Amino acid sequence: MNKEGPLRTLLQGTLIFLIGTIIAKLLSYIYRAVIARSFTIEEYGIFSIALAFLTIVSIISNLGFSQGVERFLGYFSKENNKLKGIILSAIKITLPFSILISVIVVIFSKNISSLLFSTPTLKSMVIASAIGVPFYTLSDLNLSIFRGFKLIKYQVIIKDLTENLVKIILTIIAVYMGFNILGVIYSYVIALIISGIIGFQVVKRKVFSVFDKTIQEAKMHTALLSFSWPIMFTGLLFTATKWTDTLLLGLLDTKTSVGLYNAALPIAGLLTMVYTASGSLFIPVLSEMYRENETAVMTKVVYRLNKWVFLITLPAFILVLLFPQQLLTLLFGAKYSSAALALQILAIGYFFGVLMGQVGALMNITGKTKERMFVWLSGGIISIALNILLIPRYSLIGAAIASTLTFIYLNMASYYCIKKAINLRLNSKDYLKPVLAATPPLIISLVFLNFYTQIGIMLFAIISALFFVVYFTFVVLIKTFDIEDVKILTIIETKLGYKFNKLRAFLEKYSVKDKGV
Repeated sequence: MNKEGPLRTLLQGTLIFLIGTIIAKLLSYIYRAVIARSFTIEEYGIFSIALAFLTIVSIISNLGFSQGVERFLGYFSKENNKLKGIILSAIKITLPFSILISVIVVIFSKNISSLLFSTPTLKSMVIASAIGVPFYTLSDLNLSIFRGFKLIKYQVIIKDLTENLVKIILTIIAVYMGFNILGVIYSYVIALIISGIIGFQVVKRKVFSVFDKTIQEAKMHTALLSFSWPIMFTGLLFTATKWTDTLLLGLLDTKTSVGLYNAALPIAGLLTMVYTASGSLFIPVLSEMYRENETAVMTKVVYRLNKWVFLITLPAFILVLLFPQQLLTLLFGAKYSSAALALQILAIGYFFGVLMGQVGALMNITGKTKERMFVWLSGGIISIALNILLIPRYSLIGAAIASTLTFIYLNMASYYCIKKAINLRLNSKDYLKPVLAATPPLIISLVFLNFYTQIGIMLFAIISALFFVVYFTFVVLIKTFDIEDVKILTIIETKLGYKFNKLRAFLEKYSVKDKGV
């Protein structure tokens, strides 16, 4: 069987997904920056809590069907009756359930508002969030259908571009017209409604004629439920762990702390952009290697992937540690600069995940889904315990410490679960030369900090540009790459059926020729 065609299609899809991920991240930061700059820190904190609540409730209402639909659509790709059954079963189960959840939230909105915001007067925030739940669920189903049919372009167009742009435009209009933070929540919900409806119309007209009466529907309710409920549990654990710090800050501290914390959090999250994008591109390749029992080669690819991502992310990590106040001021405004220490702490946690590599994805690839569920369950418990212990004493700094320690635990636990399956080990030698290359620009930056106690945005931009230029110059000069990098690139090219000619030429020109792993 010729694998080049499917793999080439896979590469195209993952490249589109990579571009969409980067665009969505950038638009998301613009969106948050608009809100943070337009309202008080406390109001931005209230918005962050409402968003956390909406996300967690939506994960519950989805019942894990998104991943179940994606998996079954691929599995039964040539059986139209089952394809129709999968889509309709998901719609018939999740949409009524999500509406029921919304009604329950509206009924108890006053109580939920008292719990989340420490006041029943903000129940309108809870009601607005509840309205968005069914459309969040519908949007998630649309995305799973697009992925199931390998039509990633629709996800990029509708979710990454349209929804994010609508959110930004409506939010700017709401701010211009003088609406309070409730108007921002409704702008978010309207964007979800537009995205969900457009996405479903595209599903019907461009992807699959789900209401075509000539296609007999196969009943897939039981199969979807039995497959999806453990995924829902794991996804809920993941989402709850991700938002625990924000929610507990709101419960145990002030809304101002929540606002400051949620300015630091997305900036620290930027450190995972290359990590996430590279994962979307290379995880299908690693899955293919594992299915073909090529674990030795797979491990080598993992090592090199970790090295490349570390090399690219390291200068950004150092700049975050050196200039947290400047970054917060640049993106969110000077009033958020007091979150600088929290940003530094969170950056350590996120960068540790980059250092450990794609251990979570490797657990899925090797079938260790139960182990991953237990890792996230224990991680969620640790996160809650640490936040409850540290937030009352140290406010948002305590939340940042709790999150960082949780990230470290999750990555270490995942690493120990996966290392025996593919003989994985941390190769510190791969990280040595990037660290050496970062030393000269680090010294230059420290000199600037020594002579200039107040570094403005313009000087920060100059230092950052200089840092990257000097860093990557030394990456080349000290021969950070070796012939093994070229070999691994050759393997990846063979698997994908695609040539990275410019990257290959660069590696061949500037790599050490007589060394390897």
